[in-house]
Amino acid sequence: MKVNMRKLICLAEMILILIVTLLSSETTYYVWGGTQIGETRNEIVLTEEEKAYVEQLGELTIGCAVNIDPVFYLDEETGEIGGISKDILELVAQRTGLQFRYEALPSGNITYEELKELGIDMIAGVEYNSVNAHASQIALTDPYFVAKKVIVCHKDTEFKPTKEMTLAVLSGSMTIEAVILEAYPSFQVIFYDSIEDVMEAVLDGMADGMIWNQYSIERLLHKPSYENLRVVAAAGIGDSHSLSPMIYGDGEERHELLADPMLCQILNRGIASLNEEEVSLIIIEQTSARGYKHDFSDFLYLYRYVFLISGVSILIIGVMLFYSIRMKMKNHDLVLLREEERKHHLLIEKTDQLVYEIDLLKSEIHTSEAFARKFGWAIKHPYPFADKEDVLKTWRVHPEDHEFFYRSFQESIQEKKDISFEVRLLREDGRGLWCHISQFIMQDSAGNVYQVLGLIRDIDREMSEKQRLAEEAQRDALTGLYNKEAFRQESIRYLRKCKDETCAVLFVDMDNFKEVNDTLGHMMGDQAIIAVSDTLKHVFAKSDIVGRFGGDEFCVLMKDVDEQTIEIKMHWLLEQLRFTHTNGEESVSTSASIGITTSTVSGYQLGILLEHADAALYAAKEHGKNRCKFYRKGGEFERLQEA
Repeated sequence: MKVNMRKLICLAEMILILIVTLLSSETTYYVWGGTQIGETRNEIVLTEEEKAYVEQLGELTIGCAVNIDPVFYLDEETGEIGGISKDILELVAQRTGLQFRYEALPSGNITYEELKELGIDMIAGVEYNSVNAHASQIALTDPYFVAKKVIVCHKDTEFKPTKEMTLAVLSGSMTIEAVILEAYPSFQVIFYDSIEDVMEAVLDGMADGMIWNQYSIERLLHKPSYENLRVVAAAGIGDSHSLSPMIYGDGEERHELLADPMLCQILNRGIASLNEEEVSLIIIEQTSARGYKHDFSDFLYLYRYVFLISGVSILIIGVMLFYSIRMKMKNHDLVLLREEERKHHLLIEKTDQLVYEIDLLKSEIHTSEAFARKFGWAIKHPYPFADKEDVLKTWRVHPEDHEFFYRSFQESIQEKKDISFEVRLLREDGRGLWCHISQFIMQDSAGNVYQVLGLIRDIDREMSEKQRLAEEAQRDALTGLYNKEAFRQESIRYLRKCKDETCAVLFVDMDNFKEVNDTLGHMMGDQAIIAVSDTLKHVFAKSDIVGRFGGDEFCVLMKDVDEQTIEIKMHWLLEQLRFTHTNGEESVSTSASIGITTSTVSGYQLGILLEHADAALYAAKEHGKNRCKFYRKGGEFERLQEA
């Protein structure tokens, strides 16, 4: 039998690297569900063969579609590519030793020959969907960025997934039509060359709706001319972005290197090293930095009717003024100027827009009649305000938005800059109404501010829908409890703020759940899961954090609790979680095993609390189930005493 010495050497190197990694003092081991996982620093350890391969590859040119701001965009000032995807890929490059260069791709469809002429080695942002995943001619890495696609319609369009509808889609994806039709068989897809054309098609009625990335559409919908568009639903289609090495198949040495599976293996290891906090921070930074900025065209759109009426009025007044100069004495000019001013205030008062005006020369504030109709009150107040409290009281700002409103409002005037922001103003009945406020600063030739114009747009329905979608994303579909990720986020938020309180974390695992599924069927299994979740909701306080981690495993964080209360609740919980399930012919009894630890023993790091509670659960299972085990100092376990 022939021995491949090169493979033996590589295998020996990998074993040596594994031993060194396991013995490193910087490695911490966790026990999770019976599996031991070594959590090390984020650097990727490459074999000598992989290092040689990376060195041979040199710099990789990644093709990017730069029309999905803030996922990928071309900075107009620097000409450089930026975005969420680039920042994530830079982390992958740092950890794998690969070198990336980014090349903007032209919009629309592009052929392999065109990609080869541009020197493209990989494509970023390739959708990781069922079509691409099963395509033999496409190589895909694991997703490095996971988002959602949402459907946007005109506010007058009723969205029904089951009826025939036309969706406008940006050209460039070879698979998006197949993915959409798989999810919505009755839909028809129309392609357009730019995202602006896509949105105009929906506005003009050429299409019933459009589908686009959730982060990009949130930014675009702040443009005033798109005020009649709204997000109606999550599309039910993921927007997972992968890297795809080019498989040209022409026999060139460089292209054969790209086709080597080792490239995807190295990239996947780099992608796997990313943690949720890093990715979330990148998303927050990019979406904040790339918020929509109003330009002069937006101002013209917002005030188009005011400008039209003002233009006609100014023309009429100009003719009258010219005639007056010829026919009357000079002192009559003052009368005309006052008349012009009166008409200007009349326009402000009578327009259907929610408009306010601050006249710094006369130290007055005026609001339109539409403002009063919307909120049930109007502003009639001298300017400037006496103090911060006077500002907030006059504008009736929601208490939670006080600081943000005051800072935004004052900075706009003091720094002489236009601004847009979103806050809640209170109606006459005390209910908060989400508003998008655009404030424009008027300056004279010397740079002195003499007038401030503001436009208020009601976005309460949009914000309510956004909050509803966000809450649904946090919930387990079967039980309504927090899902695993939402539980972790809520728990981390609490643990950071409340380190002066004693808390407890417990795992609850159903005993004999598999027998319920096998004997009575999965529908009865779902009912068993729901019965446990209802019991947890009943036993624990509304302030406690209750989540389903998957399958028949639940997790609870009890806030501000003492040892005696914990023991009382555990006795009660064990009793309440004993069920007998039957389908009329056969029956299965279930109980629960519980593992619990407290912050007094395990501290306030969520990972350690979960690890210790999981270890206690494992001990409860090993010692006969239907019991509760406490994790104690030194890694000992103590059984809950009989009541």
